[in-house]
Amino acid sequence: MSTKTAFCLQCENEAVTLAEVRPMRQSWRVENLRRTSAINGPAADMVSQIKRSRASLTLMVPDDQAGHAIISVPPLRGKAQQRALSGVLARDEGGKPEDWRLSWKRFGSSVGNGKNAQQSHFLLFGRTEEITGHETRLQEWGLRPSRLLPDFLVLDQFYRHHGPEHGELGAWTLVFVGRHKQFLNIATGEVPLVVRALPEDLSQGGDRSEYISRLATEVDRSVYFARQTEHSPHIERIIVCGDPDLATQLVARLGDESAVEAVHWAVEDQFTWGPHSWEPDDLLTLMGAALNFDEVDFNLLATPGAFQLSRENRRRLQVAAVTAGVAALPLLVVGGLITSHIQEDYLVGARQDLEAALIDARKAEQVYQAQKLLLAREDRISQVAGDKPDLEGVLLKLADLTPAPVVFRSLEIKERASGHFLLRVEGTSEAATSEEAQAAFLTFLTRLDNSPFLLRRTEPRLLRLRPGEGRTKGRKTTVFRMDLFLRWDVPADKESKA
Repeated sequence: MSTKTAFCLQCENEAVTLAEVRPMRQSWRVENLRRTSAINGPAADMVSQIKRSRASLTLMVPDDQAGHAIISVPPLRGKAQQRALSGVLARDEGGKPEDWRLSWKRFGSSVGNGKNAQQSHFLLFGRTEEITGHETRLQEWGLRPSRLLPDFLVLDQFYRHHGPEHGELGAWTLVFVGRHKQFLNIATGEVPLVVRALPEDLSQGGDRSEYISRLATEVDRSVYFARQTEHSPHIERIIVCGDPDLATQLVARLGDESAVEAVHWAVEDQFTWGPHSWEPDDLLTLMGAALNFDEVDFNLLATPGAFQLSRENRRRLQVAAVTAGVAALPLLVVGGLITSHIQEDYLVGARQDLEAALIDARKAEQVYQAQKLLLAREDRISQVAGDKPDLEGVLLKLADLTPAPVVFRSLEIKERASGHFLLRVEGTSEAATSEEAQAAFLTFLTRLDNSPFLLRRTEPRLLRLRPGEGRTKGRKTTVFRMDLFLRWDVPADKESKA
């Protein structure tokens, strides 16, 4: 058994959750799981333990404080790469490049040759002001984080190291359903592509059938949207985790409605809890602590590892740097003449790269506008589809209102330019006597007038009595034809214009 431990601190809604885990053979043991207010900060004994053991500490921030994007820029290196990504981000999100903290990863192969080459990057970013505020508060508590990540990226990175079939799937949808946090990630084997928040449960733990149906619909919509993007991943599996009861019901609903196979990932089984009580949202904090034992691709801290040096060691490092600089001064004077020519060539090349980056930035803006158009079209399709009335239900209700002697010859439904629906009915009322035939027809009219979903604006266009022309010889028949307006959740002001 390892003697090392790791910590994760999550700050959200003026509350602080601190988790400590110790790795076991194929799981983690929860050593501590404490909650406190952000005003008081973590307990003093926990802070002393972290400082004394020099354990790794992950700082988790809410998803609304860290954004993500897929950006294509020329394949540059070093600071030139950072300047290009910062410039595109500042243009899209506003502000200046220095207003944002970046962490990125290249994926896929570059497209094109020479100046037209493009390289895709997954970009994680956050506002420098907010991240600096978190770092300052932790320093006031005496803590030095080793990495800073949002919730959705903690779940993504933990799945890539410890999730089921994480090395076998080409692309997947990862769904987390907790008590206060609900979101999904759609990712490939290289990087996440889509991160989307899911609706909250407004039933307060009551009847969840409607909420499960909403979640399943949003998951299917997200999978459909991801397939329409530039990278168009083929989703092979939907993995659901979080609240065990809610996750199980959602997997069952997706199994009935979705074309993609859905499975339940019991993350809670990978932790030995001991005496600690936990909530579904605590699983994310524990994952963040467990990630300290793995290599993670992203980190929003300005200089990872800089907090590991004490004040005395930093002072010694500065003295050593000054001493080395004084000793190397003659070499620098001579070498300056040589490097000046090299710098001129570099500046010329940098200007050319900047011009190419500006062209690529304009292309990226066109791609972004195209994606916004796709989203707008998807929302419009969903809105129009949701506004269409249930015509099958209308016909069933009409059949219930119809007396036995009344028989329909034809039913025709037309949509008018105003958006209203017109129901045209032709039929007969047949009985042994004229009085009975007419009485059945009048009963039918009365029921139509009292119906909340039908509106009769005109009298029957055709109404005549045909003695002896019924299906049985000698029976009396009343023939009618009329137009009816369907009332389908139409406001009063719209009804008056129909």
